[in-house]
Amino acid sequence: MAKILDLNLSPETNISITWMGNATVGIKSGSRGIVIDPYLHPKTEGYQYVFCTHEHYDHSYPETVKYLVETNSFKKLIIPRSCLYPSTRFFSRQLAFLEPEQYEILSPKYYDRESTRVGSAEYVGHSRSWSDLDGSIFSGPNNFCEDDWDVDAFEMVGEDPEVPFPIEGLMPQLAYFVRDLSSGITFYHFGDNHWTYSDMGKIKGKLDIMLLPIGKMGFEEDEKAIQYMSPKIIIPIHWRDKVEDYPIPKNYETYEPPDQAIRGYHLPHPGDPPYPGQPESPYAYIEQLDLIAERNGSRLVQIRAGETYDIR
Repeated sequence: MAKILDLNLSPETNISITWMGNATVGIKSGSRGIVIDPYLHPKTEGYQYVFCTHEHYDHSYPETVKYLVETNSFKKLIIPRSCLYPSTRFFSRQLAFLEPEQYEILSPKYYDRESTRVGSAEYVGHSRSWSDLDGSIFSGPNNFCEDDWDVDAFEMVGEDPEVPFPIEGLMPQLAYFVRDLSSGITFYHFGDNHWTYSDMGKIKGKLDIMLLPIGKMGFEEDEKAIQYMSPKIIIPIHWRDKVEDYPIPKNYETYEPPDQAIRGYHLPHPGDPPYPGQPESPYAYIEQLDLIAERNGSRLVQIRAGETYDIR
């Protein structure tokens, strides 16, 4: 039986959320479903749309993505451009098996207008200059709207792809602002975002549920994000509350899968090293985050990985 996540909505609201460990979140509204950042889960039917924020293995795990795009319920995979290119980073993955009709590439509708970056020839992240003339620097679609899912792409900053050869054009990674048009409930998924920017304020007062990765930004930037967006509820993700929890392997030396490139790499867990000045324990981090949420008019709610919560 599903648990209840109370947003003081109508009891007829038919929408649920499941955190599947790490940054993987499934949202279902009636018979419609999306999943964001598949990792070891989900290995099940029922998700028509799959969203990946960037190319790290724990956000777009090829084995799970391949399973999802082959299910009978699947309709479309939504990705940033970076998911299609190889990277020098050992924890990055290329979704090379995809057919063009299986995916749609989005670019940011909202982005960090103060950062510097390369505009052509190569991508080296936030390290060189560009000029923002009239309109967006990013080409291509920046919104996805199908089956009562309306999704705006935001820029996910701080995790550069490091493609080892020249690339024409920018290669942003994405965060997603998701609206379920049938219920009116909204969600924001940061991916691995590292700092805030003023465009996040474009959805201020419109956000119900913020899916916030623990420790990626730090307390100061977490508070800025809350102030920019004013979410009703904040759910901490991208952490593991117990070693055996549903499941994020402790490391690939002991657990599956047998991927030599990342064996021994310690996955996000209570000891995944904090940034300087942050607590060692995610429980201590969440305790402090709870105080930040309260003083900014939001409510922090912990949900347990692997359990489905009906939103009411």
